[in-house]
Amino acid sequence: MRIFKVILFVLISFVLVAPFFHASADNSTETNQYYSVIFDKEQEAAVVAKLTYYNRTKDEMKDLALEIPGTTVRIISAVQEKTTIQSSCSRYDYNYPATSNQERPCLEWREVPGTSSYTLLDFDSSRLIFQGQSTIFNVSLKEAIASQKSGTIILYYKTKGLVSSTWNGYQYNFQTIKSNFDIDKVRVAINVTDDLYIKSTAKGETNYQTNDIPQAAETLSGASFKASSSLDRVSQVIQTSPGVVKETSSLDPNENFRVEGKYYSSSWMGELPTIIGVGITFLIIVIVLLLIIKSEKKKI
Repeated sequence: MRIFKVILFVLISFVLVAPFFHASADNSTETNQYYSVIFDKEQEAAVVAKLTYYNRTKDEMKDLALEIPGTTVRIISAVQEKTTIQSSCSRYDYNYPATSNQERPCLEWREVPGTSSYTLLDFDSSRLIFQGQSTIFNVSLKEAIASQKSGTIILYYKTKGLVSSTWNGYQYNFQTIKSNFDIDKVRVAINVTDDLYIKSTAKGETNYQTNDIPQAAETLSGASFKASSSLDRVSQVIQTSPGVVKETSSLDPNENFRVEGKYYSSSWMGELPTIIGVGITFLIIVIVLLLIIKSEKKKI
């Protein structure tokens, strides 16, 4: 069943990816990246990336150049989300007597996200520039990011060249997307398909929790791109997706984040180094004891 959920998880990007090119963070003042990654036996990574960019310049931003690591990169879906901003009262004048026909005056207003709309972005081959170990994806936004505002993009792509075979499994070296921005926060969640096994290491934290994305995919499988609380929920889930989780912060422009680890074809293969280590240690102890016993017998 889990492999079915994994497939749904991947398919969701295509449907959800629309919601994911999330220009919705209009009220955010940070540039953040969130990744949910699934590796398979073919040494390929299926990635859903939610990228929020804050425009600190004085001019509006119409294009983005994203460098995606990997010897082979295939963009499956890309979407931009536009969220309207509404005014909400955060402090009323409670000294003013309220009546049934009139509310108390508002003393302080604040901006809050409203409804969201979604637009597919062009991701044909003409927008991809292959550079051997990475691919430049030139993104033309349907809605420009205004000065001092944010735009969120969600990509669904597959990439190769980040995994190598080892004697007992697969060594992965996942790398996040580079762009000409200071990145405030990066979060990466690593998973594998149902026929593989992964465990946490010193370089990651396993964060087991309910993954809402497969369920959302079932709900949204026939949905069109429009305002939807389900799509909004999926967008939020990416930020807390389960797996071997690693985070970092304060990256300079054109820097990226690497997450390294291993996954295996079975759980016992993952424990094989420990088993071998314990076996060798036990053998050494036995040999030492035999030598001690032999030495004691000679003394007698």
